[in-house]
Amino acid sequence: MTQIMLTSEVAYYVYVDNTYYALEPSNPVPVETDESGAITIVQETTTLAGVKITACVTGRALEVSVDPLSKATTKLLSIKTGDDLANVTVTGDDGFQKPLVPSGVDADTRNAAAQALVQLVQLKQIFLRPLRLEPTHSPVR
Repeated sequence: MTQIMLTSEVAYYVYVDNTYYALEPSNPVPVETDESGAITIVQETTTLAGVKITACVTGRALEVSVDPLSKATTKLLSIKTGDDLANVTVTGDDGFQKPLVPSGVDADTRNAAAQALVQLVQLKQIFLRPLRLEPTHSPVR
């Protein structure tokens, strides 16, 4: 087991391996990994924003930041045109891939939607800031 220090980009409450913690940007919280060196972090969110969490291995110059929106942002960054949008697939509840946009949606609508997504990604840093949640339990500090 290894001790790591966790911080977050804003004050936020998370579960780390089933224990409730208050994370802050300037006050690292120590947690222990399991035998395989892993931890599981669960964060509640009430918006499309997620809080970036940074883990630093105690006693080493190793730091890793995890942005829960990075995969979605990467996918959104690939959409520039209506044709790009038409090629996006998602996995349904049944586990099968299907187009995000139904084939019957016309090119003008797809292009307009793609341009809106481009603007959304550009404005992500302004409008999708994580909100500080009030604790639902007594967090470990």
